[in-house]
Amino acid sequence: MSISVVYSKHLGQIIGDITENMDGSYTMGSPCIIQLGNNQVGLIPLFTTVKQKNFKISKEDLVFQELFEPEDDIRNYYSSNYGSGLQLVTN
Repeated sequence: MSISVVYSKHLGQIIGDITENMDGSYTMGSPCIIQLGNNQVGLIPLFTTVKQKNFKISKEDLVFQELFEPEDDIRNYYSSNYGSGLQLVTN
């Protein structure tokens, strides 16, 4: 599992703890939609009203069929609020 960003055709940019499945799809844990505006970045949890915290997304549902590494500050914010709590130390 790794914290990565995907570009969904329907939801836009999503960050989550992602695992690639044997069938080529991805399972995203604790996914959040990345909201951009006014020189700020916000994260909106995808599942706030249900018990399920993971979902499967196929590569066909993505604009780019690959994973992207988030900027350190976005990764740290996601991790501290929605993930493991571990943060990268930058110089």
